[in-house]
Amino acid sequence: MFLSYAAPFVDIDYMVITSGDGNAQTQSADVWLDDGAHNITYSDGWQTSPNGLEASYYMNTMHRTNVNGASATLLFNGNAVTAYGATSTDHGVFLVSLDGDPSLMMNGSAPELRTQNMLVSVLL
Repeated sequence: MFLSYAAPFVDIDYMVITSGDGNAQTQSADVWLDDGAHNITYSDGWQTSPNGLEASYYMNTMHRTNVNGASATLLFNGNAVTAYGATSTDHGVFLVSLDGDPSLMMNGSAPELRTQNMLVSVLL
């Protein structure tokens, strides 16, 4: 789950779910989910592709928010999940929680706009 922590933006472009048997010798399978996938649920406060830069995003779409407390929840089965989005000067801190574990504080700020950046990767 993503949770917006402060007024600067956080955006979600896509997520990759990795599934496998846990054996490093066995190839895993990745499933790519665009930000509009049916198993990603957004609370109030999210906008869809509002910045005019959609061509820079995976499948030309993204969700973003600057609403404190706005959340996005992904339901999945797998061994790992990686979330991608933009980082920029107007992006900031957000929280990530998995299966009710304590939240990780992440920072999406960067000196310039970079789309399709890995925001967080969590192994189960």
